[in-house]
Amino acid sequence: MGNKIGSGYVLHPKEPIVNYNPYTSLSFENLVNDEQTDEINNGEEPNGTTLSFHNLNYTIDMISNAWHKLPFCSAANRKQILFEVSGIFQQGMNAILGPTGCGKSTLLDILADRKDRQNCEGQVLINGYERPPPSIFRPMVGYVVQDDIISGTLTVRENIAFSANLRLHPSVTSKKRLARVEEVIKQLGLSECANTRMGSELKRGVSGGERKRTCIAMELVLSPKILFLDEPTTGLDASTACDVMICLRDLSRKGCTIVFSIHQPRHSIFELFDTVLLLSHGHNVYFGSPAEVRPYFIAKNFVCQQSENPADFALDVLITAARNNRTSELCQMYRDSNMHIENAEYLSNILDNSRIAIKNQQKPARSIKSEFFYVSQRTLRTAIRNSALLTWQLVVAIILALLTGLLYYRLPQTIGSGVQNRLGGIFFVVVNQIFSTATALEPFIKERALFIHENVSGYYSMSTLFLVKLVCDLLPMRVIPSIIFSIICYMMMGLKNDIGKFFVFFVTIFMANVFGSATCFFVAASISVFAVALIILVLIFVIMMVFSGFLVELESVFKFLRWIKWFSAFRYAYNVLIINEFRNQNFYGQASDFYWACQADEVDLVRRILLAIPFQEITRLQLNRSTALHAASYFGHKEIVNLLLNERGVIRHKQNRHGLTAYEEAANDEIRQVFHRMNINCFCTNNVDNDDDDTDLSGQVSEVERSRFGNWIHKDEADNVEMKQTMYHMDIHAASVSGFRYELKPIRPDVTVMNVSTVNATVNTLQKLLAEHASEHAQYEKACEVVRIYKRTDKIEPLLHLSLYTRNAFLQNTWQRYRL
Repeated sequence: MGNKIGSGYVLHPKEPIVNYNPYTSLSFENLVNDEQTDEINNGEEPNGTTLSFHNLNYTIDMISNAWHKLPFCSAANRKQILFEVSGIFQQGMNAILGPTGCGKSTLLDILADRKDRQNCEGQVLINGYERPPPSIFRPMVGYVVQDDIISGTLTVRENIAFSANLRLHPSVTSKKRLARVEEVIKQLGLSECANTRMGSELKRGVSGGERKRTCIAMELVLSPKILFLDEPTTGLDASTACDVMICLRDLSRKGCTIVFSIHQPRHSIFELFDTVLLLSHGHNVYFGSPAEVRPYFIAKNFVCQQSENPADFALDVLITAARNNRTSELCQMYRDSNMHIENAEYLSNILDNSRIAIKNQQKPARSIKSEFFYVSQRTLRTAIRNSALLTWQLVVAIILALLTGLLYYRLPQTIGSGVQNRLGGIFFVVVNQIFSTATALEPFIKERALFIHENVSGYYSMSTLFLVKLVCDLLPMRVIPSIIFSIICYMMMGLKNDIGKFFVFFVTIFMANVFGSATCFFVAASISVFAVALIILVLIFVIMMVFSGFLVELESVFKFLRWIKWFSAFRYAYNVLIINEFRNQNFYGQASDFYWACQADEVDLVRRILLAIPFQEITRLQLNRSTALHAASYFGHKEIVNLLLNERGVIRHKQNRHGLTAYEEAANDEIRQVFHRMNINCFCTNNVDNDDDDTDLSGQVSEVERSRFGNWIHKDEADNVEMKQTMYHMDIHAASVSGFRYELKPIRPDVTVMNVSTVNATVNTLQKLLAEHASEHAQYEKACEVVRIYKRTDKIEPLLHLSLYTRNAFLQNTWQRYRL
């Protein structure tokens, strides 16, 4: 197998590097398919694969922070882990030994191409060829991690078959894959536990040794020519560890180059090694045969008992030298030895004859369809065996739906409590549905290491994982609970009885769940610690909830914070459900009730409707924005008025040439929209200031008015005609107070004519009441002026309007007796 030269143990090929036969050249098929190599070598014993590394240096940033990448910031502190490490590993058992923190795992990861190449200097060659890119090289080799990352819900056979289906060459038939799986199971002695589940922290499964051998089998099913293992005996008892290493020794005799790091092997295991590389603080202190370890250090005046384990003795030497700051002396002793000189000469020969990797070297492509099939198959199998999670998802959905239904049971369609409870209920639904998705955080974090390992090892791409999580995990876990929640909650709350409205409600609830789950996946993919990830997730949800538009007026928030609303899923879901419920919805009660609420400063209901519902979506609501604008203007709620005007882009406090403010113009435009919705043509002209006496108003007013208000009034199909008429008069009054004149023309034949004498009688009665109770009203003159104008122009002005305008309690009570 090799030749001993001097005191070292180095391996030389029978032919020069440049004359390697086609088998030893670097190709995917030759490295991963034993069946093809047997055909090439005509049944002869395989030569194995040579892995050489030359002058490796590896440096890391002590503080990995994006700030240090900026040009004006100081560079991060860097620490060098490996120093000019060189060696060659051929077919057999190649061990990397050293104390904790010496760089064993780092060197192993560099050789397996699992470290960032930008931080590494030096060369790694395979059979004298440059190592291909990571995306091609990683699937070529096997890598067994220290922590035995494997799916705990699958059996031994299912895990090995999963690796075979995704990693074997696409040309290998399904029958041959199954045969290969059974061959590996028999080869590693896993037949007795082949149908046993792996188990997890909470559920007992296979033993530690069987678990380790299963991980090795998942790599061996690929038939790799190079197998890397990171401390394969960690966590195993002495007997089990020896069994695992004997199994690896048998594999190496069949042509596999096995490279592994190990901390402190027992003597019987140490004797199984073919090559040993000792590291101390990232430096080579020995590279050669394990049989020469004891003579080498004894020759350097180190004392070793004959019965002492050479591995323990070597580690004691390295640890003692490190404590006494004599590691550099060990390195110098190795550089001065004949072993190092001969090894360096052989490595130099390989490096001088190194060649570029074969062109068109690519990993065999698998279709995303096959990847999706096998990964989704495992995901569904795992979900079925872990049915407790889905069961509790359904239980939580039912409990939340019943709680919401009981809190907001059969909401009335009244202007006050009906609207306000709907707003609160819909907001509560959105909040509990998004926050309930936090249950997806912990399972994803637990599987995070498995996903990363399988993706790096070439099982599947991240796009495949995303599709599988969406179709096989996210949809079942969210669709079924969303359907149950929507049915129970929608019926108990008594929301609008319409199948289309229910469908929109369900889709919105489902999309809110999808958003919450996607956010969980994002946080879990970014942060591996569950406690920290949960804090970040809650912080994201709370910020979005605050900017939903329900808890605070978004227009009152500082401008530099308002942009957050565009990223709030709570806001979008809340708005969709509000529009879905309030569009074309009729709320019962007199419109004047809304005005009394405004007069009592109970404007929270108005505020929420204005913030939650876009103006264009509420064209048919009896409780509309124009009505809210009138009520707010009557009772001095300037904040709401300004909010409405800002939404329309109106600049306040800027007067036009007629002396009218932008508020008056905007109010006029709002009224015009109301008239258009009532199918009435509206024409307005500006009022001219009148400086004459009140007694002479009639003549001057008639001169400036282009038309007079007719005695037509629109007759609506609704049953509550009186409320419609009252709202109609309120619109007219708002325009009149703002200083405008309107000409209303009927455009439908089914309009009725009100009795003008009734109007005049009402106005006369009002004048008498104002005169009798002048002492009770501070704005008596203003009220009389309004009455005279309306009487002179034959405008219909119910007593309610003046009572609202003057805020006189006596007039309000009188309106109940004299209303039309």
